[in-house]
Amino acid sequence: MSFIKHRSSQINRPNTTILPSYEDWFPPSCRRDLYPENKKLIQNMTVDICDTFKKRNPRFRYDSASNPKRVLTKPSAPSKNDGFDNENSDYILYVHGFLGKDGEKKYQILDVLGSGTFGQVAKCKNVDTGELVGVKVIKNKPAYTKQSLIEVEILTHLNTVSDPDDQHNILRLKESFFNKNHLCLVFELLSVNLYELIKQNHFKGLSTNLVRVFSIQLLDTLSVIKASQIIHCDLKPENILLKNLDSPAIKVIDFGSACHESQQTYTYIQSRFYRSPEVLLGLRYTTAIDMWSFGCIVAELYLGLPIFPGSSEYNQVTRITEAVGNIPDYMIISGKYGHRYFNRKRVDNEEGEFHYFLKDIKQYSEERKKAEKPSKRYFSTFNLDELVLKYPMPRSKEMTSIEEEKEMKIRHHLLDFLKKVLQIDPLKRLTPQEASRHPFISGVEKENVEQEDEMITLGKEIKKKLSSEDVEEDVPSMLTGVRRKSYANKESRSSTSVSPYSRKRYGSILSPLLSPPIEKSQEKEQFSQLSTSEPRLRQRHR
Repeated sequence: MSFIKHRSSQINRPNTTILPSYEDWFPPSCRRDLYPENKKLIQNMTVDICDTFKKRNPRFRYDSASNPKRVLTKPSAPSKNDGFDNENSDYILYVHGFLGKDGEKKYQILDVLGSGTFGQVAKCKNVDTGELVGVKVIKNKPAYTKQSLIEVEILTHLNTVSDPDDQHNILRLKESFFNKNHLCLVFELLSVNLYELIKQNHFKGLSTNLVRVFSIQLLDTLSVIKASQIIHCDLKPENILLKNLDSPAIKVIDFGSACHESQQTYTYIQSRFYRSPEVLLGLRYTTAIDMWSFGCIVAELYLGLPIFPGSSEYNQVTRITEAVGNIPDYMIISGKYGHRYFNRKRVDNEEGEFHYFLKDIKQYSEERKKAEKPSKRYFSTFNLDELVLKYPMPRSKEMTSIEEEKEMKIRHHLLDFLKKVLQIDPLKRLTPQEASRHPFISGVEKENVEQEDEMITLGKEIKKKLSSEDVEEDVPSMLTGVRRKSYANKESRSSTSVSPYSRKRYGSILSPLLSPPIEKSQEKEQFSQLSTSEPRLRQRHR
């Protein structure tokens, strides 16, 4: 108490300063605003300190290579490959280190953009040209190197034969080389991916105009890939990047899982939310699986949320059948895994035919000997017609009756488009060429100004580098149990994209170039973790 009285009396005493003033801390002789000549002194003792030392001592030498290098790879302890690799066979990357063929110092490492099953992606600068690039450094494992060489072969063919003039939105591979036994792939550096764009829009759907603009470009890419008899095998919003934040021009990336249609290596492909029925059932697949993924992406761009966010393969099959109809019997009979999800029952008729119906969750869990929990429902309906036609109108309070009528006409085109692209039977599913002729793509008036304004607005918002939490948005009535804020704050997508923005700025930007099929041991481990954890909206495993 006496201390408080003492302080209070000190405060009340006139003409008494408790703390030193600005002038006490910074006397006039040190203030640049009063003595401009001090500006040179400060510069000499900071940014030009090396020149200052050299003037005082001509023998002084400084080499930036002697600076302590910040390690970018985790774990960072040397373990394999003569100390160049860690225990996971990843090349240990350092800030200001170099990558190049046979030890050549061609690409200076600036940062790491992401890491994944196949290795790491580093943001680098070409020492000769100053160009910023993304370098994918593959793990020092024979299986990964072999698969990545297929990626190099496919991209080289697409870049030089199928799209030599860079007109069909396909990622450009600049070169590839080996560095300390690691295969390195050098790519152009792009902007954010479409998932980040949806996230910036607070997981609300984009306008039908902007959805159409993206769809046109994707169909152009898929037409070229199909003509080359190549299957991408991992099409998803994270693997579609904007060229920049000022226009809706895009590029399709990550051909790490791609294959030639006649040389299918893996059966466990496609990220689960975008996995086609034929892959889920274990049928031989074609380029039609990319069209299924494309349909899922179009729906997600429009709705703001995945249309089939399955928590497991069984749940994925369930969601698909609830939304777009039953799977044809021939696919269940011919599929390697058809019996896993469906029961067979004889129909009481003269032909003695069999009917197939989906197993209930209890039966499936008992047969698979694992707890299959019911997944969360993010929409109040699974009916595709209701999802598309009743989704909240953009600018509903500002739209005139004529504008609403026009919007509904576009939505009916979109609904028909999705039904034909998300056709369960791959033989009846639209091809890229057929989809390009659909009225949603070709028969609707294009409002370029509105679409460009929307893109510019989203681009500006992304550029702001907001540090505050996302503001809660009003949730459309058709969504149930949705908290957009929790989506934006949790990094629950399995992989995203390489961009010139560091992951410090965009927490969920990891690596779009690192998603080929995982090893069997990792696959089992991931699925065991999935069965014991609560399903999350954006959690999916390869």
